[in-house]
Amino acid sequence: MDNNSPQSQVQLAAALTSAGRASEALTILKALQKKPVRRLVLKAALYLELGRAYLNVGEHKDAARELFLGYIYSQIGGLSSLGLHLRAMALLTRAYFELTDYATVHHIVASAMCQ
Repeated sequence: MDNNSPQSQVQLAAALTSAGRASEALTILKALQKKPVRRLVLKAALYLELGRAYLNVGEHKDAARELFLGYIYSQIGGLSSLGLHLRAMALLTRAYFELTDYATVHHIVASAMCQ
């Protein structure tokens, strides 16, 4: 795999976030966000990783914004991004829980249960 490909960069950022280095992941993901990404599944993954990194640095409003975009792109992507779609819902639940917006948490959970 090409280490400079957008997919590789998203995977590297995911690994950095998992390793507790979310601020480094954000640097990579923000740079990637400025480049055109045409594949919907990759775009969904990019925004989900941005949201996850923001969650891990305590930026819950930014996380919710990026996760919502990831949710939308995963929904547009159809069956090929079903796993990303459910992951987006789980991460959105966490973001809104951290924001103490429990009504939205209940709505997201209810929607996830229907899927």
